[in-house]
Amino acid sequence: MKYFLLFLLLEVLPTSTESADYKTFNLVTYNTGLTPSNAVAGYSHRLEVLKTTLAKFTGGDVLCLQEVWRQQDILDILNAARSMFPYYHTQVSGNPGDRLNPTVTPCSLSPLLHGLACLNTSCYNELQISIAYATPCAFNKCAAQINALTQECLTCMFQLDAAGVPSSQLANVMVTKCSLDSAHNYVSTHGLMMLSKYPLTNKRRHSYHLELLFPVTRGYLSAEIAGLGTAVCTHLTTAIGASYFGPPQFSSFLEFQGNEVDQLLTAFPANSTPTSILMGDFNTGPEVPQHNVSAVFVANYYTIINASYESPYVNDIGRCTVCSDNPISVLRNSEIVDNIFISKHRNFTVTNVEQIWTDMNLTGNGPLSDHSAAIRLTLRVLQEPSALSTSPSALPTSPFALSTSPPTKQPPLSTSAPTVSSSVRVSVGVLLPLVCLVLHIIAVNH
Repeated sequence: MKYFLLFLLLEVLPTSTESADYKTFNLVTYNTGLTPSNAVAGYSHRLEVLKTTLAKFTGGDVLCLQEVWRQQDILDILNAARSMFPYYHTQVSGNPGDRLNPTVTPCSLSPLLHGLACLNTSCYNELQISIAYATPCAFNKCAAQINALTQECLTCMFQLDAAGVPSSQLANVMVTKCSLDSAHNYVSTHGLMMLSKYPLTNKRRHSYHLELLFPVTRGYLSAEIAGLGTAVCTHLTTAIGASYFGPPQFSSFLEFQGNEVDQLLTAFPANSTPTSILMGDFNTGPEVPQHNVSAVFVANYYTIINASYESPYVNDIGRCTVCSDNPISVLRNSEIVDNIFISKHRNFTVTNVEQIWTDMNLTGNGPLSDHSAAIRLTLRVLQEPSALSTSPSALPTSPFALSTSPPTKQPPLSTSAPTVSSSVRVSVGVLLPLVCLVLHIIAVNH
């Protein structure tokens, strides 16, 4: 009799809800270094290897890519990766009204010629080294001509940085690449891409300094993913040149970047609902002496940490993401600039953090980027009932066949600690008296 009652008790008790209540997400951030020039060596070959890698990459659910400047490169990556990542978000594609027109060049010819004439006259010595080295001079001595250009034109000029091209030919190269040849259109002034296996809703794009003209502007992409929260992909300002030449309202590149950090944390506070996850190249990081990692703009890193975010990568790995031994990196120091920050007010647990794409011969003749590693963070996320059925949907018919209907608002994710689901609580409440009765009968008949 007692064995029959035990069997009955086991049959009616609820089974584990582990697979039903939790979902695993792999998040990846990577700076591709796809500057279409000799500034980062091997651009064309590295792009082809990256496309091949993403086309068969099964180790990520949401990817944040930085420094994809050319809109043709964006299109090529989207087409190559769409079987693995059918959903995407970029600065220049994915929403109605986006400026994705490969037939339009970034620079009008007349303002570009005036700007180049001033550069050649006022910054000749600096141009003998490179356009990047001449950037401070250009903004100090050619301000009127610079202000007559569009941001897309500036990005084209200063990302081109035709290393090895004699300064006497540089003007011709810039006119060709930025004004005459539409294949070199650099309209992605932020250089950001977000790829996802899951639908992206409530997509936003933001420029940190929309009113400013600068060689490289910064911003972020964000989107909500059901069952995960809000994914944010960003790239923050770094120091350019030996001395500060940026907007006059800031006194240094540290302060310039700090304003971007403030904007980011205001838009995505750590206690926000849904939970926010910040990914990208932050150009700020701590010193890690045991791994020979130098600090970079460290005050801004701790501004993020003190805002109730944390970095599992720094805490558990702590190795450089831009490294002095990378043969195509121009940096002399090893630093942690790439990161994934997670809120301390979260409804998920970190199950793994690691470096990937670290092989310095990944392309067959060198590394995949001047950044020595991508970061992959694996999260185990407690699911709300409405998110349990969410899964990757059928592929769009083309890379730009996204719905233009308003995005569906997902129910807010809980920010409390994981708890037993309500259905389990109800079952336990109903079955508790039965359990007590069965145990009493067994005890009496023993």
